[in-house]
Amino acid sequence: AEAGMMFNTVANKAYDGEKGVTVVPCYYNRRFVEWAPREKGGGYFGSYHPDDPITNTTTKNERGEDILPNGNILTNTAQFFVILLDEDGPQRCLITMSSTQLKKARKWVTQMQALSGTKSNGESYTLPMMSHTYQLSTVAESNDKGNWFGWEINKVGPISLTDAEEANVFEMAVAFAKSVKAGEVEVKETAPPEPKDKGAAPDDDVPF
Repeated sequence: AEAGMMFNTVANKAYDGEKGVTVVPCYYNRRFVEWAPREKGGGYFGSYHPDDPITNTTTKNERGEDILPNGNILTNTAQFFVILLDEDGPQRCLITMSSTQLKKARKWVTQMQALSGTKSNGESYTLPMMSHTYQLSTVAESNDKGNWFGWEINKVGPISLTDAEEANVFEMAVAFAKSVKAGEVEVKETAPPEPKDKGAAPDDDVPF
């Protein structure tokens, strides 16, 4: 894998970041994920709902990170459960966005919430997020702290329920969303990668 590529940690497969991947979003939530600092060995310590009392116990360090009383880092993380339309067949995946990518996560959610359709009586309604496909690629980004790669998200188009293959993907997406909502899907967190430059902006978004 090279800088800017996306990596599927379950399938152990890398994807060209410029070419991107096509996904169908199924479910979105936000979590605060607890990590041990790398200088203390790193590692995942837990995930909390935004209204959990632990989120009010942090202080900022010199890098602007939220630090818990035990010294661990608490990271505000957007989680998108998606169906990846891979050449080997559709796959259930999780895409996380945090740090510099949270603004893009909010923009994507707003874009999905704006999707609407019209009933036979002329009344409009909000379409489910799995009604459309999106192309996700990566772009080089930078600020005064360093360089990294971030997400670029573009809407491809609606899923056709009259097409048997696309209808199957839609049903798979609906079933995945129901499983996540019911708590039947276990998320196995992967530690964020090390920044490429000392002091660089945290490139802590694990694609899959």
